[in-house]
Amino acid sequence: MGKGLTQQRDTVRQRPAAVPVCLSFFLSLILCLLPVNALGVVDDKLETLIFSPKLNNPFYQSIFNDIIRGIEDAAEGEVHTVRLEKSSSPFDSKSWVAEYQPDFIISLGSLSAHPRDKIDSHIPWLLSAVHRAPSHNARHPDMTVSLVPDPELLFQKTIKLLPDTRHIHVVYHRSDQALIDDATEDAKTLGLILESYRADDLKHSAKLHQRLLKQLNSTSDVLWLLQNPLIVDNRLILPRVLKKAWSRRLRVISNNFMHVKHGALISLYPDNYLLGQYLWRRTRSLSEEMHATVTEYTSKDHMEWLQQAKVAVNTRTANHLGLHLNAMQKRQIDLTFPRQ
Repeated sequence: MGKGLTQQRDTVRQRPAAVPVCLSFFLSLILCLLPVNALGVVDDKLETLIFSPKLNNPFYQSIFNDIIRGIEDAAEGEVHTVRLEKSSSPFDSKSWVAEYQPDFIISLGSLSAHPRDKIDSHIPWLLSAVHRAPSHNARHPDMTVSLVPDPELLFQKTIKLLPDTRHIHVVYHRSDQALIDDATEDAKTLGLILESYRADDLKHSAKLHQRLLKQLNSTSDVLWLLQNPLIVDNRLILPRVLKKAWSRRLRVISNNFMHVKHGALISLYPDNYLLGQYLWRRTRSLSEEMHATVTEYTSKDHMEWLQQAKVAVNTRTANHLGLHLNAMQKRQIDLTFPRQ
């Protein structure tokens, strides 16, 4: 219907001026062809197909279940969920698409990111619950909503706790370049300066972190750790960084909320239910963008960083840094370490 609607609108624009009766006829026809949602009415005929992993670990499975619950509560129409076994990667999407004939497809997790066959380019396809978009697919997702926290949101939360912050320092890998580019602009927007240092591997990263830990100012500098095992590992770099930061009272923030458990000051992590609700709304708007395009829509593999996030703070680290959290700040924290 969406493609036909676009063609109909073009026909109306190309016609010369007509008598009022003819114009009224075409306006009525356009209104009849509009998707019901465009008229403010819930469309209960939309079909959403979700590909999600089937996991043995109850904790990780509950994360995907919460995201799916959010999608189901936000969705208009039917939602069908296909649980993929680990042995089914790459999976056969064609049979499921033929069975459910979905208006939208939402893939959750890396297992669901690699269909064996090319998904029809006319079906909006969104990928989430991953950190990066797949690089070797027959068709890239039209949109990837990453689990990597939005850098602007992380920086905003940071300066609320540390208002004296002026510089944020980060060691990154070339695979993080898109994130660093966005973070650089986000820092400028907030009146901060992002100092980034590219490392080729863990050995190089260790040297850069060691140098930074000697140079950072304890009152105006912040060290930002990325969730990338090529840059920060839990065995070598993380313990050394946190030990040195503790001794010098340096401020460390992270994209990995488990780093907060070990001593980083603050991190963001997904609100899985709200993320699920957002995914369906974003897929619906993506569909409208695709169907509003006169020519065939070209997937651009867009990436969005996580906005539906909660805040984790290590209160022991905060006390060590001399931070005295007021009642309002405490209310804005969703998870604290050490756990009581």
